[in-house]
Amino acid sequence: MLTQKDLQSIDALLEKRISRVDERLTNLEYGMTEVKGSLANVESGMTEVKVVILENNVIPRLSTIEECYVDASRRYIENSDQFGAAIVDIEMMKLAIQKNSADIQELKNRQA
Repeated sequence: MLTQKDLQSIDALLEKRISRVDERLTNLEYGMTEVKGSLANVESGMTEVKVVILENNVIPRLSTIEECYVDASRRYIENSDQFGAAIVDIEMMKLAIQKNSADIQELKNRQA
């Protein structure tokens, strides 16, 4: 059986251990608070970076690409009939050049 002195010694040891555990938990809670604060700062910074990148980089570039695409497509649509006419003209010139080349060759053959 345990004596009163034994029980007091055990109580003292337990109180010391509980005190140390309590101290360690307090330190851990303090550290976690600091980590949470740092994490909040990082998240805030990332949000700011994302917004800055989108507003200053990506969105203006997309707008420029869109403007160029719309402008080019508008020009192609407006001039599409001219492209067709140019192709017809090129075909006619090709035929005329072929005929003229054949005529020139025939004249050279007659002179020789």
